[in-house]
Amino acid sequence: MLWIIIGSILFVLILAFLGFEYYVYKRVFYSPHKGQNDEFATFAHMKGIADLAGKATELVKELLKVPSEDLYVASHDQLKLHAYFYKSEGSKDYVVYFHGFRRTARRSFAGRALDLLKAKKNVILVDERAHGLSKGHKMTYGKKEQYDVVTWVNYIQQKFGKDANITIIGISMGATALLAAADKIDENVKIIADSPYMSTKDVVKRVLAGKKMNPKVGYFFISLASIIYCHASMKLNVVDNIHNSKNKILILYGTADSYVPYTVIEAVFFNNKDHVKLELFDGVGHGIAYNRATEQYRKAMFDFTNN
Repeated sequence: MLWIIIGSILFVLILAFLGFEYYVYKRVFYSPHKGQNDEFATFAHMKGIADLAGKATELVKELLKVPSEDLYVASHDQLKLHAYFYKSEGSKDYVVYFHGFRRTARRSFAGRALDLLKAKKNVILVDERAHGLSKGHKMTYGKKEQYDVVTWVNYIQQKFGKDANITIIGISMGATALLAAADKIDENVKIIADSPYMSTKDVVKRVLAGKKMNPKVGYFFISLASIIYCHASMKLNVVDNIHNSKNKILILYGTADSYVPYTVIEAVFFNNKDHVKLELFDGVGHGIAYNRATEQYRKAMFDFTNN
């Protein structure tokens, strides 16, 4: 009888633990959330650019008027992934965008896409896994997304030819996925990483600390939820990928970024100056350099893609 009681208690505790981990998974990894794929839903609430919501909305409206073609690929784990293709007739330049955490491709990159289209470059806006029209419900903060980057690069080279001039641009989670893939793709592909984090563990702990939560305890439960429900480890540090890469890389970094310390970015740059460039945006926060320093951003982007 005693063993039955003990077994029942353990069973209830295990169910409670798994239930709590599922709650963590839904909060941290599950996508999409309600309204997430609305192209205009979050501008007024975005940290650091609420005052620019009207301008951002107008850019999305303008991009939505531009005809696009749907592209689809199968991921390494057989998810159907989607992207919007904006064609510039006669151009062999292809710029491919990878957005960040719970964002949409067109909402994130409308302004930059329009800039590049005016410059007669082909633009491809990728819906990352579990976002937009791409399948799946599990984000892994770059762990699996890095292989989606490889898939898209290979697809573009096969579809448009090996002579295609490809630049891939990512922001935040998208930027980290690009850097993780940097030692796995054609070395002629240029990489622009806007506000990347070098370590998923470090950025998660910083976010937790910012929310007045215990970073060590919080990360423990988050990493377990990732393993149990996403079948992926949270251990991702892209420093070695950058070092082993032969690609030209441009890192765009706002000095007021509260998620990624400058010392981390500085160390990566100075240890890889042969193929990594760094563009700093003074006083600018995480992922909003284009919105806050548009002309500086455009110049850095075009100088890098054109040379």
